[in-house]
Amino acid sequence: MMQQYAIDIRALDFAYEAEQVLTGIELSVKLGEFLAIIGPNGGGKTTLLRLMLGILPKQSGSISINGLEPTQARRFIGYVPQCTTIRPDFPASVLDTVLMGGATSSLTGGKWDTSKKARQTAGDYLTTLGLAGVMHRPLHALSGGQRQRALVARALMSRVEDAPFTLLLDEPTSSIDPQGKFCFYDFLNKLRGLVTIVVVSHDLMLASPFFSSIAFVNNTLTRLPGGALTPELLISLYGSHQHLCPVADLQHAQGLSHSEGCTHPTCAPFAADSVQMADFFSSPSPKPETGAISAPYPH
Repeated sequence: MMQQYAIDIRALDFAYEAEQVLTGIELSVKLGEFLAIIGPNGGGKTTLLRLMLGILPKQSGSISINGLEPTQARRFIGYVPQCTTIRPDFPASVLDTVLMGGATSSLTGGKWDTSKKARQTAGDYLTTLGLAGVMHRPLHALSGGQRQRALVARALMSRVEDAPFTLLLDEPTSSIDPQGKFCFYDFLNKLRGLVTIVVVSHDLMLASPFFSSIAFVNNTLTRLPGGALTPELLISLYGSHQHLCPVADLQHAQGLSHSEGCTHPTCAPFAADSVQMADFFSSPSPKPETGAISAPYPH
């Protein structure tokens, strides 16, 4: 029996006029998978996402979302943008904002369901995402992490029950602090299996056990084995860190070696068993010093 894919991309090329952005992209994402797409700025990640959404027309190759062309599959796709500006005087509550995600177009303008069933569905999503206690508060009163979770709930409102659904997120944690990022992906993980999730980011800190797989995009696409970035993979993808910069200062402060050419006492001589830059990104955070505040992050 042929495996059904939520996303199936074959031989995809894309260029902006004379600038080739994506070349020979091959990507198959299984139903219910939690995929992270990483890569450097300008590598083509957001372009690939826009092609999946049907915002950009494909120039060659094929893209299938839940068995349909992107423009035909929009009712089966939820989208969370990189950031959303919220006016302080915007009168909608969190619940109202989520309900808007179920809007349908008509000749008289967009409208959305506010029935008891729709409100129950919105409430269920907000509960799953840890926002049940703030659903009646104004959206602008939420923290950055809470607001992004509310936007995830809004995106899910277009989901049709028992139908495949794909959730696409573009740099969703760009305005969230490091602790909040972990909490955000922890909440997303609760949706695993219910929907297919694709997160696009350049943030290496995203390497985590939440993802079922990771793809690296920089003009071409490389599917990485497993759901975690190993030191060896990071070095092969990005190379060793060979120059002094704030990252190097951070490495020195942590007592970590980062470059064979560095003359800092931490790095010279460069020991064969020293910890390299990639290890820093894939290692657990250091334990707080005695007396440091280590209270859990407030969801």
